[in-house]
Amino acid sequence: MKPTILFCLLLFFHTVHSQKKTHDEWDTEIGTITVYFSLEEALKNPESVKGLQLRDQGLNELPKEIGQLVNLEYLRLHHNNLTTIPEFIISLPKLRVLEIGGNHLGQLPEDLGDTLYVNNQMIHLQVIIKFRP
Repeated sequence: MKPTILFCLLLFFHTVHSQKKTHDEWDTEIGTITVYFSLEEALKNPESVKGLQLRDQGLNELPKEIGQLVNLEYLRLHHNNLTTIPEFIISLPKLRVLEIGGNHLGQLPEDLGDTLYVNNQMIHLQVIIKFRP
């Protein structure tokens, strides 16, 4: 292959792979939802966000802006530096799955994982904690 063509192909693949996805469709425990990978992107249309992944972000605490995502059902917070789960996370009205493994959590809030009532409908908040081997 000519060096010019090879260079162009390499440049094309680098450009395509360097573009970071902002969201994607995922099949989850609660069905197929759009999951955002950036809080900034999610906040552009907060009422439509059902899934958010902030995995491996080095977070020491959670941004309060997550509380604006009133329809959030699925939140992945794996492998950060979290030591607590703030009340505003537990108070998200539609949150059904909270994945928090790989953090430095001490005691979890008492309400976490309890049966919740939203609009007179009983739901259970599924808390998934996976420990590293």
